[in-house]
Amino acid sequence: MAAAHEELIPFVRTLPNFGGVWVDQVAGGDLVVGLTNPDAATIATIEAKRPKDSRSVQIVATRHTAAELEAAVRAVSRSLRTQHPGVTLVGVARDLVGNRVRAEIAPGSVDDLDALAAQLTALANVEVVVAQVVPGHDVVCTSRDNCYNPMKAGNRVRDGSVSGANWCTQGFLVTANGTTNEYFLTAGHCAVYGASNTWYHKGFGYLGPEVATAYGWDGYDVMTVGWPDAQNSRLIYGVSGTQIITDARDPITNEGACFSGAGTNAVVCGTVTVDFRNWISETCDCEVWGGDTNLAPIPGDSGAPLYHRFWVGGGQNYWKNTPIGIIDHEYGYFAWVTAAEWVLNVTIYN
Repeated sequence: MAAAHEELIPFVRTLPNFGGVWVDQVAGGDLVVGLTNPDAATIATIEAKRPKDSRSVQIVATRHTAAELEAAVRAVSRSLRTQHPGVTLVGVARDLVGNRVRAEIAPGSVDDLDALAAQLTALANVEVVVAQVVPGHDVVCTSRDNCYNPMKAGNRVRDGSVSGANWCTQGFLVTANGTTNEYFLTAGHCAVYGASNTWYHKGFGYLGPEVATAYGWDGYDVMTVGWPDAQNSRLIYGVSGTQIITDARDPITNEGACFSGAGTNAVVCGTVTVDFRNWISETCDCEVWGGDTNLAPIPGDSGAPLYHRFWVGGGQNYWKNTPIGIIDHEYGYFAWVTAAEWVLNVTIYN
């Protein structure tokens, strides 16, 4: 392929009837060149420029040039943004193999996809197919220490500085009721170990101080920490593909549950074994309340988001994650998110 890039591909792209170039994975990796009205002389030139002892080159006839498809992409995108106010545009793509345009819109934007496709085809004078695609998100996260724009629940957060030795896991993002102030949940006992109880993320920097806590005798091992609004996110680190987050609810015994922990550095799944219990938290030697799982978190997982997940298929294809807990203990004990919402006067960010 490197040899083809040196001469053949630059040449075919200069042709006025160039319809695109792609690799045919079905045919063992052959290079395919599309041309409108391919003629014998051009085909002979292409064959002459093909690197010898390389993959074969196929010539196929196309209805539209690559330039026409590009213009159609721009026209379809502009139309969807300006002439179809009810449509949530995900993106428009040039499909060289199909010699057409693919318009992607969010599910529920229109009732009749075929009618919309017909309108756009007439507009662009190029075949347009319309597909429903759940919007995705930009990806910056390469590790739990380098995950921002936006941040994700499951990140590693540190006390005192970006290199602080005392660290925990960022839990779910919440909004203070009646305000637009966003905070994140984490384990309350993390503040006891910390030196300053101001929290940082290694990649992003300063996050904020402790805002409120429910930790203590007859309480819940959870606290809220200040948050930069530009990093607002409903995402969980380590969950692949598109995901949404629902409102929090009480845990259910024997339901599936997963957590994303900075100590374990993984998403780990199991079940809720007890929906309601108390235990003595050794950090404060006090009684706290929550639930239990068959999971085995390790140091650094404190504060991790615990959630029930459900795969939504049927062409929509995304994870629906429901917050139920904040991981607090190596035996899998967790604080209820709903209890944290009630006592700290916050709601899951949505």
